[in-house]
Amino acid sequence: MDTLAALLDSPLALKVNVGVGVALFVAFLVYWFSREGRDERGRRVVSVAALAAFVMLFVALNAFGVLYPWMVEGGWVRVANCLQLAYGVVLLTADAAILVARRSRLE
Repeated sequence: MDTLAALLDSPLALKVNVGVGVALFVAFLVYWFSREGRDERGRRVVSVAALAAFVMLFVALNAFGVLYPWMVEGGWVRVANCLQLAYGVVLLTADAAILVARRSRLE
């Protein structure tokens, strides 16, 4: 737990975490606005990804609520890192669901 605390207390880790979050968000938007994402099948793929991301958001926010006292004792950098980590996990779930749903038959 000490290694995790040291990592989450690092401002450099926060910058990297933000960069990863932005990259995952851009990847989601690229598919959303692509030609494939705008047709009927693409809308189904996006809806499956949104449902998967919603479930992960529920899990991430519940974990955030349980770990909040530990986060606050570390200061604002730890809280910001944990929030960014939760955001990144939700986006990673959405992007992974898009990749899986594109390869499968949604009918």
